[in-house]
Amino acid sequence: MVAHYLATGGDLDEAIRLANAELPSRERTIRTEKTDLLALAPPAVFIAEPFERAITTDQPALRLKAEAQSFNRLPVEKIWVAVNGRRPDEGGMIRLDDDSRARLDVGLELSPGENHVAVYARNRHSRSEPEVVIVTRTSARASRRPNLYLLAIGVSEYANPAYNLSFAHKDAQAVTNILRGQQGKLYGRVESRCLADAEANREGVLAGLEWLTEASTQRDVAVIFLAGHGMKERGHYYFLPHDVDTRRLRVTGVRWSEFEHTFQDIPGTRWLLADTCRSGGITGKRATIPRDAGDMTDALRALKAVEGGVVVMSASTGQEASLESPQWRHGAFTKALIEGIGEEGRADHDGDGRVDIKELDLYLTDRVKELTKGKQHPMTEIPRMMSNFPVAIVAKKAQEKGG
Repeated sequence: MVAHYLATGGDLDEAIRLANAELPSRERTIRTEKTDLLALAPPAVFIAEPFERAITTDQPALRLKAEAQSFNRLPVEKIWVAVNGRRPDEGGMIRLDDDSRARLDVGLELSPGENHVAVYARNRHSRSEPEVVIVTRTSARASRRPNLYLLAIGVSEYANPAYNLSFAHKDAQAVTNILRGQQGKLYGRVESRCLADAEANREGVLAGLEWLTEASTQRDVAVIFLAGHGMKERGHYYFLPHDVDTRRLRVTGVRWSEFEHTFQDIPGTRWLLADTCRSGGITGKRATIPRDAGDMTDALRALKAVEGGVVVMSASTGQEASLESPQWRHGAFTKALIEGIGEEGRADHDGDGRVDIKELDLYLTDRVKELTKGKQHPMTEIPRMMSNFPVAIVAKKAQEKGG
């Protein structure tokens, strides 16, 4: 609400309308006062150096100076920076004469190509929108390729067979194999944990999240792939592990906040591939889980609050079911993903031998719609402070789409 109020130049009615459009009906605001909003307003952020908002350099590092100032005399609790969604080592914050102002003075390592440098600040009530400068590094000096850490989870066989699917476990295994194939190409090293069926019990999933947090660094890419069922209860979304008992969801399901906290604690680039609204087949018939209980829209929206941002690719939109078929031996989303960044490299629209995240988004959108005859529509969210980064190196010549 506060961010919309500031973005609209103080138009309270428009701010309420925009905020309500992002919230479930039970949380919507009917009316509030300007004084309430100003009391909650986040600090304003200003980048002093570099002065320009888009620069080019051949240097491997950048000196950044920024300042945060409170609108309402609330103390500035923190000011920090993210580069391409990654948070460098903490430090550089300097408090000024009073707690309503703070300064940041840090040196930042730049990657070759485009770097989106975003500065944030917060008080005890809210976080600012990012102030962004785009820095393009032209140096051709070699730099270490990032490593990729993948946690792939797929559940087809549940302890309660009423929930069983056919190909979720195969999807997790296929995505693991595809991304492992990028070792020595796009990534220096690819490390993965693939949890399929009984391995994807609640304890195993939580242990996998802990491993991912501990393994990845700010220079790396961390990916979570989920295939199976999801369910919402009392306003909270849960991923259903192999040993779930939906009558005791709070103690046997994996609450979505576990995934949020994992992404929050990972310092590098974060990427979620979510296919947790699975149906039993191309007919769209679900197991015994009501369709509206699998709507993960609010859960995915919550990831927007993760500092530095998370790239989210979801197999379907709203209450749509994610379809799988014996013809594909995969879910539609995973089949398109394999085609896009696997050996076929069909998502490489410009034929340059690299698939970037926006090319993949375009391919998934068109291909899933084609496979499911318009019954399923993937959704992608790319934080605006992130550059258009590559996700796979493929054969130079892109192939035509097939059936």
